[in-house]
Amino acid sequence: MSKALYGTAVVSGDRLAFRDSAGKVSYIAKQDMNSDIEVIYSDPEALRVFNESLEDYADGRFVDFEF
Repeated sequence: MSKALYGTAVVSGDRLAFRDSAGKVSYIAKQDMNSDIEVIYSDPEALRVFNESLEDYADGRFVDFEF
């Protein structure tokens, strides 16, 4: 695990748990972790924005992702 993830991740079996800046916990399988995902999950504020965007998408609201 990288240094960025070491401070924010909690190992939970075969998954990693991350808490966003709003307190919501997200899980990802260890084998699915890559450097692109690490950028979002290692920053609690970025993870909050990402989670909110996913919720907007799931609720049918249009979300325009710009990277």
